[in-house]
Amino acid sequence: MAIFFGVIFIIAAVVCFCVRTFSTQRRLGKLTGSERKKIGETIEAYRETKKALGDMGEENCVSEDMTIMGMPDCDSPLISPLGQKECIYYSMKVSCKRKEREEYKDSEGVTRTRTVERVEVLDQSTNSTRFSIDDGTGRVVVDPRDAEYDGLVQTVNYSEVYSSNGPTIGYGKFQLTLASYDRRPETIKYEEEIIGLDRPLTVVGNLCDKMGNLLIEKNGKSRVLISTKSHEELIHEAQASMKKLLIATVVCGILGVVITIFGLI
Repeated sequence: MAIFFGVIFIIAAVVCFCVRTFSTQRRLGKLTGSERKKIGETIEAYRETKKALGDMGEENCVSEDMTIMGMPDCDSPLISPLGQKECIYYSMKVSCKRKEREEYKDSEGVTRTRTVERVEVLDQSTNSTRFSIDDGTGRVVVDPRDAEYDGLVQTVNYSEVYSSNGPTIGYGKFQLTLASYDRRPETIKYEEEIIGLDRPLTVVGNLCDKMGNLLIEKNGKSRVLISTKSHEELIHEAQASMKKLLIATVVCGILGVVITIFGLI
């Protein structure tokens, strides 16, 4: 048994090491490696570059990683399905809990029945739209396709006891017909998070020019990061996460080796 727990701790150490190396460290490098710039200065430099290149600078004369902070703006914002809020991104989920009877075999091989609680996702979706960001010196368009979102604002977190006599449930203007009305849920939970238009954003991504316009978008596997937190907050959080994962890696590794050796002895 000791060997089993030792192996578990060693596996946990490997997982922490991988997360630290391939996720958190990569994110920290992205945050510190992209220079924070004023949009107005960037636009002016872009115009000078285009002017110098002439006909050769029709497209793709700019490509650099950068960080900008400013207020978002969108001509056709999304409306979140549950909270009915204007936003550039939303994530919503409707789930239910129900109790069911199931058969199982105990330690002696006797078949018994028990009541278990199950959680089922009834509906889930995300959506995003293009927007521009303005830092007071200028504005640039952001393409959020496959973006990474951080600091989402919760707009709905509501649970209710299911008491309907029909198969339709709903929250506000949102309605959903249950696919299996014969398996009625006991409770329904509605959850929604958004990136709205009412607070400044930090955007980290690749600045490029397409069709004569500047655009921030993903570059290969490097996705655009969109957050309601400041650039400094994001760096601080990544650094703190790196330290915690390092401590967890060392502690789990040592415990795993010690417990495994103890089990072998």
